[in-house]
Amino acid sequence: MEQWESLKSAARRAGYAYNTFKKWRYLGIMPFPIHEDRARPGQRPKLTVKVQDVDAWKEKARVPVSSVL
Repeated sequence: MEQWESLKSAARRAGYAYNTFKKWRYLGIMPFPIHEDRARPGQRPKLTVKVQDVDAWKEKARVPVSSVL
């Protein structure tokens, strides 16, 4: 079953600021797809991502401890 979370909570879990994710989205360099729920006129769309996509990206982007030492 697919689980979805807001872009804000995904940024928090990944250790990034929400504004960083918004900037990446604007620049078109998001490392995972974003689903944009259509909003009513005059409202902002709700931005959601799949939890599995964020977790996979975090694992891929993680730096091994041995390479830091």
